[in-house]
Amino acid sequence: MKTRLIGFSVCIFIITIALGVVEAALQNPVPLTNDDIISLKRAAIGDEVIILKISSGPTQFSTEAADLIALKNAGISDAVIAAMLKSSASQSAPKAPNNPSETKKTTGPEGTVATPDQTPNDIQARQKVMERGFGSRKEQAPLPSSMEELARWCDQGRVDRATGRVDTTTAQADTATARVGTRRDVRRFPNIEDEIKALDDEIKALKDADKALEDGTKVVDEQIRCFYYLGDLLNSIRDARKIAEDTGTPKGTTIVRTGGFLRLLQMPEELICLPDTPITGGQAAKIFEKWAGDHPQWLQEPARVHVLASLLVAFPCKEVRP
Repeated sequence: MKTRLIGFSVCIFIITIALGVVEAALQNPVPLTNDDIISLKRAAIGDEVIILKISSGPTQFSTEAADLIALKNAGISDAVIAAMLKSSASQSAPKAPNNPSETKKTTGPEGTVATPDQTPNDIQARQKVMERGFGSRKEQAPLPSSMEELARWCDQGRVDRATGRVDTTTAQADTATARVGTRRDVRRFPNIEDEIKALDDEIKALKDADKALEDGTKVVDEQIRCFYYLGDLLNSIRDARKIAEDTGTPKGTTIVRTGGFLRLLQMPEELICLPDTPITGGQAAKIFEKWAGDHPQWLQEPARVHVLASLLVAFPCKEVRP
């Protein structure tokens, strides 16, 4: 069983390295291209998922007339093409002059009036995310089906308990194995029944240790999913902020769109201003875990809504209105 314990420790070490690689990769995403969209369509990925991918990452689309015709001939829907055009327009908009007088924290961009600083409360944050079209999206496997499932994946206490059980059952199995070996060597078993019982105890301890190792590996794998999922959302927030600031929105502020249609066009990521020091998936997991614990009444709602809402409460932008 010492070999199994060493194997599990090596597994944890490799997973820790893998998490670092994942987070590093998320910091430098590859732009989405026309060929990527066509490949996603050929893989039978739905329009809703493709549009979400377009909105959540950097893009480098070709949108000349000939390109649009080629996309249409490849079976790309009008809704996906429209999302591509919107993304291209956002990234190609001219950058506002870098004039410090135009980016004071107390004023909005030209033609806007800054609203008083307000940290959105939990109900308002949830509503702001949901009313922008992200509340009714159906999550696809292997994404979490609900806030409850994602909270289980992210639960560090669950990981600690699982690894603790591996340690305990491994030690018990080692003790049982040593007991059988020692008694055989010195012939201390008074009769065959005692030896059979000791062997049965050893087998049971080995099975318990193997089951604990299997369960522990599953728990750690789910935590990797949690960090990857949250890291992807953090990346989409950074991209949304970069687009907003490149098109003239002062750092630390967001222009709140009014009207139902305009509000639907605005991504909830645009309302979140992450700190200059990048936060990791693990740090975001702690914020989300607390949110999920504070709001059991929303556990069956989509995980994406509540990750964004928890980050909106933690890192709100100053809202300005046109």
